[in-house]
Amino acid sequence: MNALSEFMLPIKGLRQEHYEFDFQLDKSFFSCFEDAVVADGNISVYLDLDNRPGLFELKFDFEGTVRTDCDRCLANINLPVEGDAKLIVKYSEEEQEDNDEIVFIHPDTATFNVAPYIYEFVSLAIPITRVYDCENDEVPPCDFELLKKISGSSDFAPENKDEDNTLGSQLKDINIS
Repeated sequence: MNALSEFMLPIKGLRQEHYEFDFQLDKSFFSCFEDAVVADGNISVYLDLDNRPGLFELKFDFEGTVRTDCDRCLANINLPVEGDAKLIVKYSEEEQEDNDEIVFIHPDTATFNVAPYIYEFVSLAIPITRVYDCENDEVPPCDFELLKKISGSSDFAPENKDEDNTLGSQLKDINIS
């Protein structure tokens, strides 16, 4: 059975009303996408489908964590992500180009796969800088020793503060003649 089969919505013959779907994303979901930004996670997705004449509107709400490396200390963390998105799917006999919020499908289409859209929405919700306040976690994953060294509050400070050991001071002593 295909890991993404549960994301195939049966749209043919739906009455014009609201439908609700719940999905749970984990490693098996993310492994279905080649060159994935996310390899593992635990995310709950709520989907509201509003079927109307000639189109249906999809509203996605998601919340959970993705497994990634911390940009501060390089520890493996469960980075919290959340978001919402909206997608409109219109029926069209003629082939039309999709855009960010509107997708066109043929009126005879029986199912609609929401998996690529969910993956895209989750990927876009990941912040550029992958850090969070892990100090509140029961067992903080961050490497606090590394963070101390990076911040300069360790033994890496020069012993003699009067001595100028900067690269600029060392370069000015070089005689190029």
